[in-house]
Amino acid sequence: GLLEGSLFLGLQTYFEKYGGVYKLLFGPKSFIVVSDPIIAKYILRENAKAYDKGVLAEILAPIMGKGLIPADPETWRVRR
Repeated sequence: GLLEGSLFLGLQTYFEKYGGVYKLLFGPKSFIVVSDPIIAKYILRENAKAYDKGVLAEILAPIMGKGLIPADPETWRVRR
C-alpha cells in the first residue's frame, strides 16, 4: 500500500490491482484517482463543469495562488 514506499509506487500498485479509476481513502477524506487517459480527457476537457476540485483546491490556494489545482475555471481553461 501507500505506507510501504513512495506515493507513486503505492498508487501504481493500486492501479495494477483496481484499474484506471478507483477510490482512495485518507482518514475521513476520500478521493477518486483517475489514471485512464480517455476518462481523464473526458473529465478535463469534455465535461469539466460537472466536477469540483473540492477541499484540495481550498487547502492549496494560499500556497499555490492560481496554480493548476486551485485555479478558477477561466484561469485553468487558458492554461490547460
